[in-house]
Amino acid sequence: TTDSMLLMAGACVAHDFLRKGINERRGIQKDEAYYVRVSKIVIGVVGVIAMVGAMYTPGLVLIITSYAVALTGASFALPLILGLSWKRTTTSAVLCSMIGGFLGALIWGVMATAGVAAATTMHPIIPGIVVSILCIFSVTFFTKPVSKKTMDKFFPDKAVKAGVAAPAE
Repeated sequence: TTDSMLLMAGACVAHDFLRKGINERRGIQKDEAYYVRVSKIVIGVVGVIAMVGAMYTPGLVLIITSYAVALTGASFALPLILGLSWKRTTTSAVLCSMIGGFLGALIWGVMATAGVAAATTMHPIIPGIVVSILCIFSVTFFTKPVSKKTMDKFFPDKAVKAGVAAPAE
C-alpha cells in the first residue's frame, strides 16, 4: 500500500543511501534524530510527487500498477509455488525462472508499448509465466537434484507434517 511504499522510500534514502552509502564511508557521525528527520522529509517529498502525479495522470497509475503486477507475478508466482510443492525444483531453476519470467514480461510489455500488434493482444504476465515455466522445468531437469539432507529440512516426513509426533529414537 501507499503508506508502506512511502515508509520504505524514507528508510531507504535515510538509512541505506545516506547513512550506509555516504556518511559511514566518510566517517561522518550523525545521531538517530538526524536520520529520522531526513526520512520524514523524503516521505513528504515523495508523497507530494506521487499525489500530484496521480492527480494529473490517473491513467498512468493504472498502467504502472498493471506492469508492476505483471513483472512481479511472472517473476515470483511459479518459482514460489513449485519451490514449495515440488521436491525436484533446484535453486538454479528457481533463479533462472525468476529472471526469465521478469524478462519475458518486460520485453512483452515494451513491445506492446511500442505498438507491436502481436504484443497488444495479451497482458505481459502471460508470456512472462510461459517463459518462467520453460525456464524452471528445463533447468530443473538439467541440474543436479538438491541433497537429501537439505530436502529433509524443508520437506519433513508425512507424520510430522500431519501434526502426529514422530516416533522417539
